[in-house]
Amino acid sequence: MSCKIVYGSSVTLAFDGAVDFLCTLQARVHDNLSTSGIRERVVEAVDMLISFTLPKVRVSTDLAGWEAFAAWAINGAAFDFYPDVLQAHFHCQAEDQGMEMAHVALGVYCLAFRWRVVPDSVAPADCGIVMKRYYGITVP
Repeated sequence: MSCKIVYGSSVTLAFDGAVDFLCTLQARVHDNLSTSGIRERVVEAVDMLISFTLPKVRVSTDLAGWEAFAAWAINGAAFDFYPDVLQAHFHCQAEDQGMEMAHVALGVYCLAFRWRVVPDSVAPADCGIVMKRYYGITVP
């Protein structure tokens, strides 16, 4: 599917060909253990994470744009992600170190991304909405 990212004031990166597109939930928890031995689990947050891979990013045409985006996003600033360019967007932030890069062939790299959906007024209700929008299934 065709996707796009808008970051900064108006920088747009449009792309297609993403593979292994997933939207998952991940809980941030910690356990408290009382002196009587009772364990209490505290859930701090449940994050919605989007991950995917771009297997063929060319140095000559695309890599500089993705490197600029990664350098900008690693500072924690939110950006708009459109999983289907015809539908609504979600605010996201880079998770982990932002972008992972692997050499595929001469002048070609594979990029892997992992983003957290910002829990705000435009955030989807569940992972299914993100997946349906990416795969082109119309959702309300």
